[in-house]
Amino acid sequence: MPTSDGEIVRPTRKALADLNIGVPPIETPLHDVDDPHVREMQKLPQYFESGGAEPIRKIRDRVVFKYKSSNVRAAVTRLAAVDLPTGFIELGRIGRWWIIAAGYRKKDSPNEDFYAQLPATSDGLLPTDWDYKRLSAELANRWVDVVSSTVRRLIKTSLETGKPAAATAVNHYIEARVSDGDEVYLTVGTGGVYDPKVIAVILDSVPGVAHEDWFIEPSVELGIQPSTGEVVWSTMLPTTTREQLLSDID
Repeated sequence: MPTSDGEIVRPTRKALADLNIGVPPIETPLHDVDDPHVREMQKLPQYFESGGAEPIRKIRDRVVFKYKSSNVRAAVTRLAAVDLPTGFIELGRIGRWWIIAAGYRKKDSPNEDFYAQLPATSDGLLPTDWDYKRLSAELANRWVDVVSSTVRRLIKTSLETGKPAAATAVNHYIEARVSDGDEVYLTVGTGGVYDPKVIAVILDSVPGVAHEDWFIEPSVELGIQPSTGEVVWSTMLPTTTREQLLSDID
C-alpha cells in the first residue's frame, strides 16, 4: 500500500526476480504484490522524510537506501525528475521510488554480504524500459477500472432511485437512466472531442451486455434533452445483470 502522503515504492523487474516473485497480472500493481517485504518497503519514504533511512555507502553516484529484515536485504532509491523518461515527470510520486535490487542474507558469509556485492554505480540497477512500460500499462488499466466502475455505479443508482444518475470520469460526462422496462440509456458528453478508447470502455462496462448491444438513440423522441455534443446510447438490461448490479457493494 502507498504511504500516507501518496508515495509508492515499486519493485523493478530485476528486484522481483531477486525476491523470487513472479510478474503478476496487469490488474495487480507491482507495489501491491503479495509479499511482506515489498509491503514493508512502502515505509521507506517516511523513513527518508524523518531522516531514518540508512544510505548504502558502496553506491556513490546517487543516494540508495538500505532495507533490512531478518533474512532479506534490498536497495531502494528515489529518482529525481531529471532521471525520469518523458511523460513520467507529470505522474508525481508514483514513479519516483524504486526497489532496484534485493537478496537474501547469508549468515557467516561476510564476503558474500548483499551490500558488498553491489556495484559502485547504479546505472545497471535503475528501472528499464520494461519497468516504465509496465507502469504505463498499470495506469491505463486503472482508468479503465475507474470508468467501468463509474458506469456500473450510475446504473445501479438509477435502478434504486428511479432517477437519472450522473458523474464525470476521465473527462467524459456520463449519465445513466433506467426505464420501467429495464431499458438503460447512457448519455455521454465531453464538451469537446470524444476519446474512442473511453467510449469503448463505457459500452463494455455492463456485465452481460456486449458492446454491439448498444444503439445510438434519437434523444428528442425519448424526451431526453442532451446538451450540444452529447450522445445517447440505449440497451436492454438482462435480468441477471440487473440482479448483479443491485447486489454489488459500493
